[in-house]
Amino acid sequence: MSNLSSQHSPESRPLAKGKFSASHDDANVAVVRLVSGGRIAGTLLLAGVCGSFIGILLIQQFGNWFPVQIPDDVKAAKEIPADVKEQSDRGEISGADVMGIMMGRITMDTRKEMQSRLLAAERDADFKNSRLAIALLGLSLAGLTGLLVGLLCRSWPMSLVGLVAGIVFGGGLGWLGGMAGFLLDEKLFNLLEDDFRSMLVHGAVFGTIAVAVSFTVVTALKQPAAIFRFLAAAIPAAVLAAVLYPVSAAVLFTADRVDLTLPSGFGNRMCWSLMGALLIAGAIGYSYNRTRDRVQTQ
Repeated sequence: MSNLSSQHSPESRPLAKGKFSASHDDANVAVVRLVSGGRIAGTLLLAGVCGSFIGILLIQQFGNWFPVQIPDDVKAAKEIPADVKEQSDRGEISGADVMGIMMGRITMDTRKEMQSRLLAAERDADFKNSRLAIALLGLSLAGLTGLLVGLLCRSWPMSLVGLVAGIVFGGGLGWLGGMAGFLLDEKLFNLLEDDFRSMLVHGAVFGTIAVAVSFTVVTALKQPAAIFRFLAAAIPAAVLAAVLYPVSAAVLFTADRVDLTLPSGFGNRMCWSLMGALLIAGAIGYSYNRTRDRVQTQ
C-alpha cells in the first residue's frame, strides 16, 4: 500500500503536457516550460535576426522623421535678396560679389549667433531622431520576441500579450536608451577616445534593449520570478556586444561612423543590431536552459 500510494502522490506524478510547474522552495528559479530549451533558444535567436532586419528597415525609413527646424530669421538672413539674385542671374555680378554682399549684410557677432542657433537646431533634431531610432529597434526586437515566444508556447492570447508587451517595453526603454546614448556621447566627446566613448554609448543602448527583451520574455511565459536571472544574463551580454562592436566595425566598415548613438551606413547598422540582438538572445536562452535544468533536478 505504501508503494502504491507513493506512486500516485502529487510529487511523483509526471508533468502533464502543456502545463507549467514551479518549485515552491525557490520562486526565483521557477521556470519549467512546455517547450525544450533548444527550441526556446532558437526562437530567441530567430527573433533577434528578424527583429534586427525589421528595426533597421524602419530606421532607414523613419529614422530622420524630425527635420532640422531652422529659425525663420536665420533662414531669412541666409537667403539671397531677390534683386541681388536677379543681377547674378543676368551676369551683372559674380558669385564672389554676391558672397561679399551677403557677408556685408551680417555683422560678425550676428553671424556667430546665427551659427550657434543653427547648431542648436541640428542638435535638437539629432537628439529626437536618436531616441526615435533606438525606440524603433527596441520595439521591433522585443515585440517580435514576445510574439514568437507566445506562439512557441501554443498560446494565441499570450502571443498577443507578448507582442504588446514587447512594443511597450522595447519602445519605451529604447527611447530612454537613445536618450542616454546621445547624452553620453555629447558629454564624453572631448573626454574620451572614440573607441572608449563608443563602448559606453552602445552599452547604454544595448543595456536598455536587454532589459526590454528580458521583461518581454517573462511576460510571454507568465514567469515573472525569472526576471532577475534573465537580467543577470542579458545585461553582461549587452556589455560584451558594446565592447566587441566598435572593434569589429572599425575593421569591417572603415568608411562609416561607429561612435554615434545610431551608427551610419546600412551594413554597419545591421552589424551593430545583429551583434547586440544575438548576444542578448543567446544569453537569455542559456539562462532559460540553466533554470529549467535546476528546477527539474530539485
